[in-house]
Amino acid sequence: MNTEQPVERDERTVAVQNAAYKWGYYVVYLGILLDCFYRRKVQHDDIGDLFVVLGVSVAVVSVYLIRHKAAVPPWWWRKFVIIYLVCFLVAFLVLEILPFILNITKAM
Repeated sequence: MNTEQPVERDERTVAVQNAAYKWGYYVVYLGILLDCFYRRKVQHDDIGDLFVVLGVSVAVVSVYLIRHKAAVPPWWWRKFVIIYLVCFLVAFLVLEILPFILNITKAM
């Protein structure tokens, strides 16, 4: 008689599921980011709402990981702030300043 029960969820299953969710999040995040660039360049739409969605989603994930002490040691929060600021500045540069500079050079 076999008394062993099959294991439905173990640590490996949870780790694989979390990795799949992570890759799914990356695909959705990059898809929205590419949609921002498309809407900005081709349709000349405002993309502020999508940038807010992206920023809030990253903030929610970061806060959740930090609160549950699963991300990094707590003294690294300064590095998170610096990374967010650098990403914001790069996005601003790419979306606002760089097209302005390229239009000036085309006019010359």
